[in-house]
Amino acid sequence: MRLFNIVFVLLLVSILAVTLPVTYRIPFGKAEWIGTVYIRANGSVDPITAPISNITNVKYIFTGNITGSVVIERGSIDVDGAWFTVQGTGTGISISGSASNVALTNLIVKGFERGIDISSHNNRIYKNTITGNTYGIYVEGSTGNNEIDENMLTKNIYGVYTYHSSSNRIWGNSLIQNSHGITLVGYPHFPEYNRVHGNTLMSNDQGIYLYWASSDVICHNNFISNINNVLQVNQENIVFDDEYPSGGNYWDDYEGVDTNHNRNKRLLCPSRKMHLLHD
Repeated sequence: MRLFNIVFVLLLVSILAVTLPVTYRIPFGKAEWIGTVYIRANGSVDPITAPISNITNVKYIFTGNITGSVVIERGSIDVDGAWFTVQGTGTGISISGSASNVALTNLIVKGFERGIDISSHNNRIYKNTITGNTYGIYVEGSTGNNEIDENMLTKNIYGVYTYHSSSNRIWGNSLIQNSHGITLVGYPHFPEYNRVHGNTLMSNDQGIYLYWASSDVICHNNFISNINNVLQVNQENIVFDDEYPSGGNYWDDYEGVDTNHNRNKRLLCPSRKMHLLHD
């Protein structure tokens, strides 16, 4: 009888494995779901089979991996990735222009043209791992006030990229082995007032790239082993020095002496790997 029960269970498992829907698979370890998931403006998760739990239309928690995209249309929500992975092509996580005040955390995002795409304001993107994308985090045309903090961005072409977006705060991120660590692109003669501080930019081709950027503050960052620490094209009024005792940035290539003995030495000193160009 016991042998019969074992055979029956094995047979049942085999049948279920064959008949499960194609869009939802259960490999060893974490579950994987294939397709596009929407968090709709009314709070619903569409389709309902997607591995995202809705808790009172305010907090959303991933329950499995997604090969595909997630489109967030609802604002004023917290989305916790629970360290599941979103991977694919095109755009990974899209926070639409109608959705603001979105907090997104604890996700692994990889393999996209745009890993996380933001076109709204007052969002917080924090403590995510973003790797192998063309654009890791892309902020476009936003009225700003987005906070991008404590993320790990590796092996992207562009780690964090802002395009004509103002008053964003980019701080405490680790940007390692990207082609461009942080890129700020602005309009000619239009101040953006972005603040970039407390980031570690290491082993990138370009640590920070500025194109028509204006009135941004870039202080208290660590520039280590980049080919170029900063490349500036037509920039205006960029602040690299927040004055003593606050200081500027750590430049790994400075060969002089920090006479102020700041706890982060060389904060006030320029880099030989900083280049200013005009087109």
